[in-house]
Amino acid sequence: MYCRRLIFLKNGKVVIDGQTEDVFKDCILSEIYETDIRVSKHPVTGTPQAHFVPHCNAVGSGGGFGEPVFAKSISVTDDLNRKVTLTKPAERLIALYGAYNEILVDMGLERKLIARTSADKTPESMLAKPSIGTHMRPNVELIMGLKPDLIIQNAGRKDALVPVRQLISQGLPVAVFNTNSFADLFSVIERLAILTGSEERGARLIYNLKQKLDLVANTISATKKRPSVLFEVRYPDILLAGQDSIVNEVIKLAGGRNSLTSEKKFLRSNIEEILRLNPDFYIVQRGPMNRDPGLIEQRPHYYQLDAIKNQRFFIVEEQVFSRPGPRSVTAVEDLSRKLHPEQWKLQDKRLGNEILDSSHTGK
Repeated sequence: MYCRRLIFLKNGKVVIDGQTEDVFKDCILSEIYETDIRVSKHPVTGTPQAHFVPHCNAVGSGGGFGEPVFAKSISVTDDLNRKVTLTKPAERLIALYGAYNEILVDMGLERKLIARTSADKTPESMLAKPSIGTHMRPNVELIMGLKPDLIIQNAGRKDALVPVRQLISQGLPVAVFNTNSFADLFSVIERLAILTGSEERGARLIYNLKQKLDLVANTISATKKRPSVLFEVRYPDILLAGQDSIVNEVIKLAGGRNSLTSEKKFLRSNIEEILRLNPDFYIVQRGPMNRDPGLIEQRPHYYQLDAIKNQRFFIVEEQVFSRPGPRSVTAVEDLSRKLHPEQWKLQDKRLGNEILDSSHTGK
């Protein structure tokens, strides 16, 4: 190994950039090259070296070529403090909450998803799968007919637990998770990875997401400015995002501060309170909870806000900003670029120059 730093490109983009000892690892190399790779020390020089690992089970082991064999049951504790146990890794999954589909797809496990809810339209390939109703009111008979070996639900609302009890009463294994932060998100990824026998894939996904968050943190570290942000969940019956929400953490990690100090997840509000808070940035989500927010600048009294006067208001996609999942990291990246454009111009220029320098020096 002759270099102290490695930059990996994939599809024309930098996917990993770091010190050799930090990035030259099994899970990272396997993700980049899309095959199983192991790193070990050279017996003479002691420097790390990578090896391709072919998979083949022993005859009579019970698995097919390249398939791991699981002799013991696997289990996790879900966020209802229930132990969910499977005799083998799940192969036929139904997620009643779209963000969990996104997690499994990003882990390369879309083939294991056998259905979707009517609201799940991303990725586009999910549309080919049968719909089993809504997140809150899934069709239990349809689900039973598909014979899943694991059902996943989100515990964000009490009504979502009604079909969970029905499914459990039918003897179906159900795992319920609750994600309100990135720590929660990473925990869910780890547990889904265990339940699907895909621990390495889960570790790769978590690493990649954390790398992106680290890049944001490094980019804005040079500035102490933290502009105030107000996030509108719904209009005209105004609902704002409080401190106990993934939106609050997105704002914080993007380099802003939530103008709403309420410890609640959402808080009903009014134009008088919004004018009093007078945020630097005003963000409006569009989606199932806020289908037609209209033109923000044309709303009564909104012209008085500094965010409107300074053209610092914009509409974002609800499923990216308010639904905890891998795209929550995308929300952090996108918002950070809006809050700190000058810092990102410098960062993009730095990254471009580093790639250029590396290609010239042959590192």
